[in-house]
Amino acid sequence: SLDDLRYEIHRRWVTKKKDHPELDLSKCLFAVDCDTFHTIRTERSDHRGSPLQLERAHCEHQHWLKQLNGLPVTVEHFPIGEHHGKDVPNGVGLRLRLHDSEGGEDFVFGYTGDTEYFEELADHLKGCDVLLAHISMPEPKEFHDPTVLKKRHLGYNGLIRLINETKPKLTLVGEFWAGLSDLRVDLIRGIRRKTGNQAVFPTGLGFHLRLPSLEVECSSCGDAIPHDKIKIAPAVTPFGPLGYLCSRCLT
Repeated sequence: SLDDLRYEIHRRWVTKKKDHPELDLSKCLFAVDCDTFHTIRTERSDHRGSPLQLERAHCEHQHWLKQLNGLPVTVEHFPIGEHHGKDVPNGVGLRLRLHDSEGGEDFVFGYTGDTEYFEELADHLKGCDVLLAHISMPEPKEFHDPTVLKKRHLGYNGLIRLINETKPKLTLVGEFWAGLSDLRVDLIRGIRRKTGNQAVFPTGLGFHLRLPSLEVECSSCGDAIPHDKIKIAPAVTPFGPLGYLCSRCLT
């Protein structure tokens, strides 16, 4: 999208300006077709407000939130920013622990944003019912050598290693960054094969997961279906939303 491009231009401009203050990259003209141009400025988009910030000083520090639907929530966070780059120095991963009001087992939702794989990451995210992780665009070398790990992002092999180490009940994969091609379905198919775990889904617009049952809503009929009965359908438009279909709607 134009907003993604604007973010990328802003990020690169800030990096280059520090080392080369003489550069003037205040705007960029993006040609949509032969007759139309859009001005894309390097300032941060107006709608991007101040990010949520958690103190990095206390790793695994817990924050109690108000009850949501009668369910108390504990947020545990850990730093990941140093494993992504200088543009996001205060990035964190999260464990959302939903406490059963009747004293049952907690439901644990783990999340990691942009970060390369590091050993402690798996320690923080073990025991999750659901793991949500960013993958970004894998490096081509990752497909030929399982020891190659992408820098600044999990990539293909980093995510495979994280799933194998943490063993979540369900893994949701986001931020594919389809800069070269839409590889969402192919990447998920490969991750399932490499991990031996079929409970791995690409997530995005149109994906609805019910908790704590881990049922996925069919994107056609809306019925809640066990996740192992859901089939992933390719997008019908370039880079559009995927389909998550029950057996009835698939036929």
